[in-house]
Amino acid sequence: MTHQAPIYVPSDESLLNCEADRLLVAFINRFNDLTQAYENIDTALKLSEQMGEGWKRAHTEKQNELTELIKLNELIESENKRCRELALEAERIANASVAVQRERDTLKTQLKVVQQELTKLKGSDNPAKLREQIHNVKTKNAALVKSEAQAKRDGALLRKERDQARTETQRAIDKIKALHKELAHNTGAGIFHKGQDHLIIWPQNLTMAREDGSTFSGRGLLYLHKSGRGGLMTYDPSTGTHLCAAPKQGLKPSNDTIDFAHNWLYKVNEIQTGIVHDDDLKSIDYNA
Repeated sequence: MTHQAPIYVPSDESLLNCEADRLLVAFINRFNDLTQAYENIDTALKLSEQMGEGWKRAHTEKQNELTELIKLNELIESENKRCRELALEAERIANASVAVQRERDTLKTQLKVVQQELTKLKGSDNPAKLREQIHNVKTKNAALVKSEAQAKRDGALLRKERDQARTETQRAIDKIKALHKELAHNTGAGIFHKGQDHLIIWPQNLTMAREDGSTFSGRGLLYLHKSGRGGLMTYDPSTGTHLCAAPKQGLKPSNDTIDFAHNWLYKVNEIQTGIVHDDDLKSIDYNA
């Protein structure tokens, strides 16, 4: 946007001494200048409204992403609780399996003793009672073998569920990391700080108008002075990197800041076609 020169108001005496045709030409030129100024103001207002709508949409999108992050965090907490429960259940089954194995070994020993006694008692006058005792021991041993097999199957199933829960938890964690990274790409992230100058990634592609009316598009950087005043730095393929027009005595970034902005914007817009990579988000902070 171009700056208009202050309006000169001639005196009545100078107007009376001026020729009519020159006075008419001067009037027309001044009228055209005022019309152009009003059009520039109208254009600036429309651009401000568009930027305001963009910020509203961006805020809504980030709010939705935050909601998704909260849901994913709740899911991870639930999965972690489930993993802890499965681990406790697996430990209980393992302890039970050990106990069953020990009791089975004890019964095997008892059965061996009974068989030895049976050999000694051949010809005894009470073989029926001895056969009943052997049958009871074998029956109990078979039941213990069956319980041990079931405990092993339950343990294998619990281990499978535990591994599946761990996999799902890791997927949720990876999703949160990906959303955090995407959020950093699309929100204002500070990437350069030196002295009183700061550069922040502008979260959207910009379409800027040149003085001749033509336009160009690309990513931009927000330049901020320590005082809180700032402006956009954009990369024009025709003329390079510039700070958008500012009021009189406006922002004056240092040469280091302009050089960094130019190198960053050229790499992202020309080489990477407007896509911000992870290494482009690394902050260079001389003020740390």
